Formats: sequence, structure tokens, C-alpha cells
Amino acid sequence: MDEQTQECIIKIVNISEEETDVHVALDVDAAKEAEMTILTGDSYDAKNSFENKECVVPYTTKIATSSDYVVTMKPRSVNIIRQKICG
Repeated sequence: MDEQTQECIIKIVNISEEETDVHVALDVDAAKEAEMTILTGDSYDAKNSFENKECVVPYTTKIATSSDYVVTMKPRSVNIIRQKICG
């Protein structure tokens, strides 16, 4: 919980080669939209280099949320959800 921004910060890692649905249930009222930052690569060996500086880069997207929702995690990914808490 980030007290200054009133955001619940949820961190999820998917080490699988498949997309994975994750059920998120909060015990507080939460916003209906959140920001999710995703870091993933095409393989476990993916890495940035001088030739390919953007092989593995984070990107941010908006997702639909509530106090109880399901979010799909990309394969081989680190995911950070920042969701505002209401009230």
C-alpha cells in the first residue's frame, strides 16, 4: 500500500510459458481501472544488447478492475498493478 498515493500495489510474476489468469480480491473499495506495468520477453534467454536495446522493455497499460477481478498475465512476465483505493 502506497499511503501517499492511496494505491494498492500488487506484484505478480508468471514464470510459465502460458498466459495465466490471476484472481485478485481486495477487502477494500477500489477503483474500476488500474495501471499495469508489464516486463516480458520472447524467451527466458531474452536480453537487451547494443544491437537490440529494446528486446526486453516494460510497458504500461490500463486494465478494468474492481475489488474482485481476474487479470491475465503474459508468459514469462513480471507485472505490477497500481490500483487506487476508494474512501
